[in-house]
Amino acid sequence: MKDLDQYYKVLGLLPGASPEEISQAYKDLAFIWHPDRIPKDRPRLHQKAEEKIKEINQAREQLRSIQPRAQHQNTQHQNTQHKNTQHKNTQHQNTQY
Repeated sequence: MKDLDQYYKVLGLLPGASPEEISQAYKDLAFIWHPDRIPKDRPRLHQKAEEKIKEINQAREQLRSIQPRAQHQNTQHQNTQHKNTQHKNTQHQNTQY
């Protein structure tokens, strides 16, 4: 498995790019490197395009698979912080002076 930073690099992005940025970078690169756009009478270039589009597809899939997990973990962290704050507020309200 490649390092995640390498997947961002394949798409020309900085680590932590948004799902929208990942999608746009993928579309831009797929438009350029899709093998159907390369003349078949240029076999070396056609082969290079096939290799490149596989790499681009793999980068997109790997980054898309981590996005939902990262968002889920972030949401859980925010919910935990919110519950802790509510608990502290409840304790403070129950304190008699």
